[in-house]
Amino acid sequence: MHGRKARQKRIALILPVDEYMLRLAEGAMEFAALHAEVTLVDVPYRLGVKDPIEGHLFDFDGAVVCLDPKDTWVMQLLDAGKTVVNTSGDWSADVIPKVVFGGPQLIQSGVDHLLGLGLPHAAYIGWQTSCYGPLLRAQSTLNERSRLQGVAFHSHETGGFPGAGDRMARIPTKVTAVLTKFLISLPKPAAVWCEDDLLARLVCDLSAQAGITVPGDLAVLGLGDRIEARMRRPTLSTIPLPLQLVGREALRLVFDMLCGKPLESRTIRIPAPPVLVRESTLLEITVETPLRLAYEWIGRRACEGITVNELLETVPMSPWTFSKRFAEVYGRTPGEEIRRVRLERSQHFLRTSQLSVERIAQLCGYDQQAKFSNFFKRETGLTPSEYRRGGG
Repeated sequence: MHGRKARQKRIALILPVDEYMLRLAEGAMEFAALHAEVTLVDVPYRLGVKDPIEGHLFDFDGAVVCLDPKDTWVMQLLDAGKTVVNTSGDWSADVIPKVVFGGPQLIQSGVDHLLGLGLPHAAYIGWQTSCYGPLLRAQSTLNERSRLQGVAFHSHETGGFPGAGDRMARIPTKVTAVLTKFLISLPKPAAVWCEDDLLARLVCDLSAQAGITVPGDLAVLGLGDRIEARMRRPTLSTIPLPLQLVGREALRLVFDMLCGKPLESRTIRIPAPPVLVRESTLLEITVETPLRLAYEWIGRRACEGITVNELLETVPMSPWTFSKRFAEVYGRTPGEEIRRVRLERSQHFLRTSQLSVERIAQLCGYDQQAKFSNFFKRETGLTPSEYRRGGG
């Protein structure tokens, strides 16, 4: 800033209190930690609150929010001239820029994984699926793909109750009784997709009480990679949500707008990670299982800077054996697969967004634009700018 101290940008995180939003806030804090001119203002609220900013002094310049369809309170911020970025795809109004992760890609990933298990039955279990568009699309897609592949489809909705989806809420006995009855009557073996990890864990617990094995009778997939997915057996296969990256990019977008930079795009879409495979959908443990898990891990973490040495910590093989066996199974070494995922992700951004090359480099795991440009030119023969102009 040519020796002149930049004016502080006070940016509020107006987010509901839950595990997902904590991850999003962590991503925002990662960006703030690297920019001394950013001061964060924490404005937490509980889900269901009609107006979380009621009585609050607007002592900030901009805000990161996560809006439900009925959240009209955000208009107060716009009327006050605040710069706002949304992190939810549920609020359809286009008056606010947003950073979201890829819903269709996430649905496709889950459906591909479940139907790829080759089981004769598939099911979708939700809390209140019919009330929430993205979940209804996931259920419908699983239904349609099952029908095309000759797989019998089943579904169950627990219905609403106070705190549904909240890990601290007491689940009514009536809900567990009806869900248990559904699980017992569900033809087996079946591949089951649950609305979130909390419900997937409940399905596993109720199945165990009823003498139903997971994954033998039911292969269970969750969503979110919450603590429930990792803390008990069987560990849950799930689709992680890239919330930290969403939070980081949302805060970056607010900051850029406050600094007067023009919008590259009103919607930034973060690619959804692939399924994180764990015990609940591992139908058999083979010598290839560590390789498959490493392959899935690369798909999820390649653009976060994962290295081959970090992968080696997760597989019971020597470096030489791991690289050799991985190449035999997937046709590429682990290092080549990491580079392939990064290249594919960067090409997607260059084709479908107006993000700067510097931003795309950061999203694909490169801390310097020059390193990314050299990598891209080496892999494609074109610079990122040439590729974007249609050279690829």
